[in-house]
Amino acid sequence: MLGSLLKKQMSEMFRSFFYDQKKNKKRSVGSTIVFFGLYVLLMLGVIGGSFSFVAYAICEPLCSVGMDWLYFVILGAIAIFFGTFGSVFSSFQGLYLAKDNDFLVSMPIPIWKILMARLLGVYLLGLMYCSTILIPMYVFYFITMGVTVKGIVATILTIVNVSLINLILSCILGWVVAKISVKLKNKSIFTVLLSVAFIALYYFVYFKANEAIRNIVMNAAEIGAKISSFSQVLVNFGKACAGNAAELGIETAIVFGITLLVYYVLSHSFIKIVTTSTGSTRVKYKTKRIKVLTPAKAILRKEFGRFTASPNYMLNCGLGILFIPAVAVFAVVKRSAAVDAVAEFGLENYLPLAIAALMCTLASMNDTTAPSVSLEGKSIWIPQSLPLDPWIALRAKLLMHGILTLPLVLVATIVISVVLNVGLVDGVLVVVITMLYVLLSGMFGLFVNLKRPSLNWTNEIYPIKQSLSVFIGMFSGWGYAALLVAGTLLLKRWISFEVFFGIYIVLTVIADFLLYRWLKNKGTKVFAEL
Repeated sequence: MLGSLLKKQMSEMFRSFFYDQKKNKKRSVGSTIVFFGLYVLLMLGVIGGSFSFVAYAICEPLCSVGMDWLYFVILGAIAIFFGTFGSVFSSFQGLYLAKDNDFLVSMPIPIWKILMARLLGVYLLGLMYCSTILIPMYVFYFITMGVTVKGIVATILTIVNVSLINLILSCILGWVVAKISVKLKNKSIFTVLLSVAFIALYYFVYFKANEAIRNIVMNAAEIGAKISSFSQVLVNFGKACAGNAAELGIETAIVFGITLLVYYVLSHSFIKIVTTSTGSTRVKYKTKRIKVLTPAKAILRKEFGRFTASPNYMLNCGLGILFIPAVAVFAVVKRSAAVDAVAEFGLENYLPLAIAALMCTLASMNDTTAPSVSLEGKSIWIPQSLPLDPWIALRAKLLMHGILTLPLVLVATIVISVVLNVGLVDGVLVVVITMLYVLLSGMFGLFVNLKRPSLNWTNEIYPIKQSLSVFIGMFSGWGYAALLVAGTLLLKRWISFEVFFGIYIVLTVIADFLLYRWLKNKGTKVFAEL
């Protein structure tokens, strides 16, 4: 029974490898093997390779001066963080807020088996993540210091201990995340912010990795002294990983003891955790006047509701909402760095061109119209059956795109132009062309989606991430910016920058007009007949 429960748990975690939600059918054996192969390549090749580089860079310098414990503290801490973050969502979703908890509890299955299957699923996932760091860590250590029986024993026990630490932290943090999740009115915003924070942290570490490695190697003694004065626990952890028998034994005993304590607490509170509804709160009824919306405003609100209710939609089609103001803030806060970058790349004479290309590229990250028709899915008959002009539905999709993008692009373009001392005429040209591009990208994304809709899906991730319209919509900004740059540079001998921008603005206005006319006339008919 425990094996069947664990198999079910792991199948749910890797469901997309076995089941094609777009076609609503089971994947072939070959397709499943390919997906698992790509996943293994990602874990071992990309993630494992990245941390192998870190291990290679710091192992020999630290071990040669007798600070092997610091080497293990650094990579061990990364393994704990990576493994915990990778499995915490599995614990809060699969352990605390699983949809089949009530069903399983009602069956004649011992509670401890249900709990053990849940915990083993979280444990194996954390083990997989942390092993991609721990295995390269010990491989380079053995290459540097040689293979010993003590080292092999330390390797096995460290992997077990770190994976159990991941399990402990995942259970605790998963409980916290579950508590926060059920209290939030909009869980999607919480998911998006957490995902963006992880992306930001990843890129921060990625770009700072070489500098961090260099600092560690050059200041190993000082860093080691600070860690020793700050926490003896970390020092003991590093020594245990290095094979110190006493420290390794104490660490193993403590980790196993805490693991048993966590299991004891969960086993005595599991029924209460999975059967207590914490998502509903008492609301005192208050008489209030209902505000009646016009059809156009009601449909626009529906579009915004769909956008804010879907983390996938916001993350894949609305990242410009974060990146556009972030670039403007960076230009203000780090003005000297921005000016230095302009000088370093020799852009002094091409500032308006560079700003326009940058803002068009950033604006293309907001491509909410590209999957908007496909997201209607099998419920598209609802807007089609309403006694309203189909143009109202299409216009709502365009308005949402404009509301989310136009103000941000306008303010960011003006701020960057002022910070970099772009002239008034050039600044106005840049603002006009970026505004026209935002309109163009919104209408073009809707045009492509009407031409190539994907309505037969079982998971919204497919029209959002894997549809042709989203692909074209996302890269249209790059193409538009590339044509702008190429045209300016190729024709600079014959016409000035201002003249070419004027021509480009006229061409964009014509394209905007033609797309608007097609959407309002032909597009409404296409939408009504889908």
